[in-house]
Amino acid sequence: MSKTICWPSDFAQEVLDENPCSIRLAIRPGSLYYDTKYFKKGEQVDIRIDSLIVRKAVIQDDLKLMKIKDLMQVHYNLLKKSINTQEKLINFLSERYNQQITKESQITLIAYMNMNLIHLKEN
Repeated sequence: MSKTICWPSDFAQEVLDENPCSIRLAIRPGSLYYDTKYFKKGEQVDIRIDSLIVRKAVIQDDLKLMKIKDLMQVHYNLLKKSINTQEKLINFLSERYNQQITKESQITLIAYMNMNLIHLKEN
């Protein structure tokens, strides 16, 4: 079974509209993915919207561990448009993962490059 980066349905249109070969960033709270080296550079993963696989992607770099307060604008530029500020990101992570997230919270950054969309009827 392939590893996945899953986005909620709120991001469906943005995920579908992203260009292939564009580098994007996914963020997960805490250090679990980082500690276990769950994603590895060069590894191919599925991009899902809820449970539907919509495209493949390739992990572009080693995972990074940071505090939200240390993110720079370059990081926010690679996120989905509705979570591209510190406040929006904190709110999203808090709601999505049902955790108390602050600017001091540690997060794992996952850089990936989109590949072509998958024909949805194949799913």
